[in-house]
This record gives sequence, structure tokens and C-alpha cells, in this order.
Amino acid sequence: MRGKDIVKVVCFLEWIERLNSAVEYMEAHLLEKIDYEKVAEIANCPAYHFQRMFFYMTNISVSEYIRRRRMSLAAVDLQDAGAKVIDIALKYGYDSPTAFNRAFQSIHGIAPSVAKKENATLAKLYGIMNDKPEGLLGVSVHNEKEWKYFIAVSSTEDSDTFEHYHIPVATWAVFSGRGTNVSLQELERRVITEWLPTSGYEYAEIPDIEVYIKADPKDAIYEYWLPVVKKEDNSGSINN
Repeated sequence: MRGKDIVKVVCFLEWIERLNSAVEYMEAHLLEKIDYEKVAEIANCPAYHFQRMFFYMTNISVSEYIRRRRMSLAAVDLQDAGAKVIDIALKYGYDSPTAFNRAFQSIHGIAPSVAKKENATLAKLYGIMNDKPEGLLGVSVHNEKEWKYFIAVSSTEDSDTFEHYHIPVATWAVFSGRGTNVSLQELERRVITEWLPTSGYEYAEIPDIEVYIKADPKDAIYEYWLPVVKKEDNSGSINN
């Protein structure tokens, strides 16, 4: 490796480390109004540059990342039978139930009130699970036009109740963990920003999967399945 290449690698790894610190700050303050200037300060760069680099690394804006994370946590809170939609809306910074409903529906495809009612549907979904990976699945489907998140199980059964989505055969990098749903997000972030860039693999253009072996928001046992393909070097050959 040439000296110039070494400098590039070091600079990239330093940037990844600063990005990780900035994301950790955002994760720790999701229930508060997040100061973008403070986030950029942690990343040791101007706010405008940080937001451009964040988009380059993740393909979403900082504000969109925060919105999606808040709506993911809101979906977990809605699993509590005693939780009120208005209280959850206020918890995540929405003074208007209408604004919260719009934000939640844009991410999950259904209204918060419907999500509460559909918790009972999970029992029916579990009933048709008969294939691997075993557990409740969170399937992230994203392309240039849209991003969707499906709650699913792996099944070979036909069902008129649920939508079918086929995931093609792939090579998967599987990472295990235990903790809260926030710790699962932290695992995913570390895999994408730390493991993947130096692994010799790159992301395959099919959905990644969260596998909830024990779907407890406070003490979950989970796996993160990342679809990968071998990287090609500049000459077009496959790295060994």
C-alpha cells in the first residue's frame, strides 16, 4: 500500500470514529430537541459539512435519520396496551396528534391508532412461521424512491391475511446481540460503519433483516442479517 493510500485510510477511519460519536450523541438525545451545531461539533467539522457527509454515508439526511429513529421507538412504545397515542406523540416532540400521525404513517404505513390495534395480529403472524430465520423479522426495503419497514416472519405458507414479500438467496453476515431496541440500532450502526468498510465485502442490493428471537423491547435477543457480496478490486478481479 502506498503512503498516499495509508493517509486516505487513516483519514477515513478517523471520520468514521467522529461520525460514530455524533450518532451516539443523537441516540442519547432522541427525546430532546437535537442541536445540529452540537452534533457537528462532536464530529469536529462545520454543521453544513457534517450533514453533507452524513448523507453521503447513509443516503438519508440527519433530520430524516432522527425522525425515523423516533418513529421506530414510538412503534415500540405503542406495544404497551396502557400507552396513549397523545402521550407518545408528546414524548417524541409532537405537540399536534395530527403531525405525529402523519410522521408515523409516513414511516410505518399505518396510523398509530391502527398500530395499537394490530398488536393482536402478531399472534396470527407467528402462527404461520415455519422457516428460517426463526423469530419476528424487521425487513428494511429501500431504494431510490421509497423506504419501507415490514414486520414479518419467514414462511412457506400461503395467506390471504398478510402481504407476501420474497427475499432472494444471498450471502448473509449475521451479528447477534441482546438488550433494548436501541442497542440493536447501535449494533447495526457499528456493522455498517466499522465492520463493513474493512471486511472485503459490500452491501448487496436486497433488504437487510432484523431478527427478534425474543421480541422484548427492554430485554430483546436479536440478530442482524446483512446481505453482502465480495468486493471487486480496481482490476475487476475478486478480492480473496
